[in-house]
Amino acid sequence: MYSSKNNRVTTHVAIETTPGCTIKTRATIEGARDSRVITLVTIQTTPGSRVTTRVTNESARESRLTTRVTIQSARESRLTKCFTIEPTTSIRKWDPQPKKVTTHVTIETTPGCTIKTRATIEGARDSRVITLVTIQTTPGSRVTTRVTNESARESRLTTRVTIQSARESRLTKCFTIEPTTSIRKSDPQPKK
Repeated sequence: MYSSKNNRVTTHVAIETTPGCTIKTRATIEGARDSRVITLVTIQTTPGSRVTTRVTNESARESRLTTRVTIQSARESRLTKCFTIEPTTSIRKWDPQPKKVTTHVTIETTPGCTIKTRATIEGARDSRVITLVTIQTTPGSRVTTRVTNESARESRLTTRVTIQSARESRLTKCFTIEPTTSIRKSDPQPKK
């Protein structure tokens, strides 16, 4: 959309979110004489909400706008997206039908341990927790945790595994799962 005054360019950016996220958008001008910040907005999303951010280039001779969008969920995960808006375009930064990535993680433990696995998505639009499982192991047991990335365009998964034995010793393992890989974490005898 163009206006005859000051070569004004207005662009709308749609960001699809999930409930409980805070969105902060900051739009700046590239190529402007003043490089002013046009908008800084914080929005608390509601169920099924879709946020549209309106950025306007008031005075730049070049019409490109750069918008940085930061999405912060209640679980303290932060996602920052930077993209450049060309005039008269509408950019949607999320895949309406994202790829589904499923990964299996095998954790080999010693007898009598309790395993709690918590898998979260990095790069997802909601950063939600996919699975939280507690398993009491038996002698010679192996535990396989299935984590599924339902909505992320980026397919990395980060899993935090806490192993707790009867002796109240805690071991925490963090690792990143790439798609279609199987990672085995071995726990020797629990430390006192």
